[in-house]
Amino acid sequence: MTRATNPVKARPEKKSSATDLKGLAALPSLGKASADLLVDVGITTPAMLRKIGAEEAWRRLRFAHGKRVTVTWIYALDIAIRGIHWKELSETRAAKLKAAAEAVKAEIDGPSSKRTKVRNS
Repeated sequence: MTRATNPVKARPEKKSSATDLKGLAALPSLGKASADLLVDVGITTPAMLRKIGAEEAWRRLRFAHGKRVTVTWIYALDIAIRGIHWKELSETRAAKLKAAAEAVKAEIDGPSSKRTKVRNS
């Protein structure tokens, strides 16, 4: 007699990705509030943040939390991943991060909402 296997148990188990809120909050330029928002978008450990990268993490945060997540967040995420002091972020790297953030903003937020004044003659 053969035994039927339970299909749920037959699947390979996912790697445990327990939330490491303290580890995220301890990264340079991040704190508890930042860590909470990262966990909210599925980034639960410092290793996961490093794997995903600053740009994708910022994309997820911006999508989930909107304009509350400003461009400065992408700098903070990059600093946290690299483990450096904010003064060590080069102008070149900051410019690349800003360009990436602006591209994501355009993708998520759509065309700029700035209104142009029209003069009536």
